[in-house]
Amino acid sequence: MNALAPADRTVARRVDSARLGRLAIASLHAELACAPKPGLVTPFDTGSHDDMDAGTFLRSLFALRHYFTAIADAGAADAPFASLRAHGIAAEHAMLRATGGINTHRGAIFSLGLLVAAAARCHRQQGHAAPAAQVCLAVQHWADAFAAATLDASSPGQRARLRHGVPGVREQAAAGYPVLRELAVPTLRHALHNGLPRDAAMCQTLMQLVEQVDD
Repeated sequence: MNALAPADRTVARRVDSARLGRLAIASLHAELACAPKPGLVTPFDTGSHDDMDAGTFLRSLFALRHYFTAIADAGAADAPFASLRAHGIAAEHAMLRATGGINTHRGAIFSLGLLVAAAARCHRQQGHAAPAAQVCLAVQHWADAFAAATLDASSPGQRARLRHGVPGVREQAAAGYPVLRELAVPTLRHALHNGLPRDAAMCQTLMQLVEQVDD
């Protein structure tokens, strides 16, 4: 098999980044559509929220539609965490503009953004898509850098971390997302393997996460 010319490799990387970007947005659409989700926004109710609804989430997703492709490109280029963080900050600003200042996807901008960057980096290194567990562990490539980044002390996750002493999303990322590797992905795969419809499998996975996750 002939090696790709440099220009062809760039095109191949961009095509893969675009696909990762579409998959990321599709996953967030699926998260919104998943129901029932006690206390959380669905297309049918606002859960425990009085400041957002499904329309708020859809506006946010439209604003984020280019972010995941951009951070995949950065991951494929083995960019430093500072570059990934800059994409994330820009995405957060776009989200807040679209939602009138409401935080709908800050957690996804961080965690899903890191996972997309890691998936693109693994693909670039190996020439093929990496399994879920490897992608989760690959996030540790940037662990030292994001561990040193400034925390937003006003975020709900950080308030819970300080008040209750529980690890948050940053600790999950630094550990290679064990909650995904050891709980969420196996639960979802088991449910689908046993014939549950996709929506039911997603709800079952969510309930397992609610039971086990402190934050």
